[in-house]
Amino acid sequence: MEAVEARLETAPKPKDTPPPALSSAPIRRVATSVGAYERNASLSLFEILAAPVAPFSATKETNGDILIHGEGEFSAEGEALLKRFGLTQAPRRGPGWERRIREAQFATFQHRVLNDSKTEIAAVLGALKTPHGDARLVYTGQPLDVATADPALFVEVGKLNATTNQLDEKRYYARSARLYAGKDNRILLESNFAPAGIDKPLPPDTAQLSIAPDGVVAAVSNAGARVELGRLKVVRAKAAKESALAPGFFEAASTEAPDAGAALLLPGHIFAAADGDDLTRVKAALHCHQVVYALQQGVVSAANLIAAAAAPDEALPLIVHAPLSRVTEHLKALGIAVEKNNERTTIGTDEEEEAVVNALVKVMAGLRRRMEVHEENLRNAGKTRDADGRLNAYHRKTVSIGPKGALIEGVDNSALPKTYKPGDPDAGPDGFVVMPNVNKAVETAEFKAAIEEYKLLRSALERLAPRHVFPDPPAAP
Repeated sequence: MEAVEARLETAPKPKDTPPPALSSAPIRRVATSVGAYERNASLSLFEILAAPVAPFSATKETNGDILIHGEGEFSAEGEALLKRFGLTQAPRRGPGWERRIREAQFATFQHRVLNDSKTEIAAVLGALKTPHGDARLVYTGQPLDVATADPALFVEVGKLNATTNQLDEKRYYARSARLYAGKDNRILLESNFAPAGIDKPLPPDTAQLSIAPDGVVAAVSNAGARVELGRLKVVRAKAAKESALAPGFFEAASTEAPDAGAALLLPGHIFAAADGDDLTRVKAALHCHQVVYALQQGVVSAANLIAAAAAPDEALPLIVHAPLSRVTEHLKALGIAVEKNNERTTIGTDEEEEAVVNALVKVMAGLRRRMEVHEENLRNAGKTRDADGRLNAYHRKTVSIGPKGALIEGVDNSALPKTYKPGDPDAGPDGFVVMPNVNKAVETAEFKAAIEEYKLLRSALERLAPRHVFPDPPAAP
């Protein structure tokens, strides 16, 4: 049976053609969010990018202290985030925020800004008060989405401990979930949460996953063999309250087993919050991410100041205090030595400077081509017809690194998702519209990550080889 990709649509009215029966779906390897959230994010992105947050600057004062300073206006959430990183207002310098740090303490501050930003943003958003509307049940058609069949029922989940790869003792509860398979083949939800009751990893030959209304999660191999991985733990929690520590989840002092024989889950459905609530939180989240990125640029500049002072006469190795996954992949394919950890990327140890510069120029060109392709994919994410007006949904384009670092451009021929829109001029006889296989949330995240790596590498390369000048990255469509 053809898999139906997740799309946010209201459940069909009784008079409409009922949706197809849900069985199993190809393994989802990336966490996905609710469609309405993605649409609101794309709408508010332009509004926020119209007044971007300027990068923070870094200077080394005569006493050796590092001064991180940023000017401009910040929202209440942005100011709360800066306070969590120890910054204070700097009225003598005009509107802005700053922090003085002794060089001996800078590594700790740098680690926190570069590695703990997601935790700090979550804390700020968790305290955000928004006009919560009643969550509404929507039909996605994606078998790996599931909602509880009763408002008092919840799926028990826990935070996955990165060290032990087991769930922490504290439990949270969700009214709906979007399951996917992590890198270690463990079943996960968003934000590194995992459902209770699913302890077995995916078998190596797994081709599809399925969720039954009673909560049983099963893996189906290429040969059609079915293996049960466990059962989602569904509980009744009448006094559940939204969690301030884990936005989107609930907490409860006590739970009890659901009534025997009661309907538990609705596969292919999910609960979505009111649009106004989503939009408020999306705007705050995007602004917080921009504030963090601006602050990270100041931290990177400060780290480069310290590194330059420590070894002023050595051009190589080139040290960038940020993880650069795309740059690392391309450089290794070009034969350049790269050492990478969570905090920095070291390029060109024991390499000839000319060879490193030539390779970095190729990497910059590759990053720019990636951004152009992401931009084209996002621009055509809703295109269901070709240039001749025929029904022919757009296929996502791809860029990968081939042998010896060559760029390989291709087309994603994965199954095109369908969305249920009876009456739409592009809908087929079954009421479904074939859509492009572009996931806006994933594409936007990849686009932003490429932009960040491009900017960081440009700053470093222009210092290493000032004769090379690179244009600004393309703007989001």
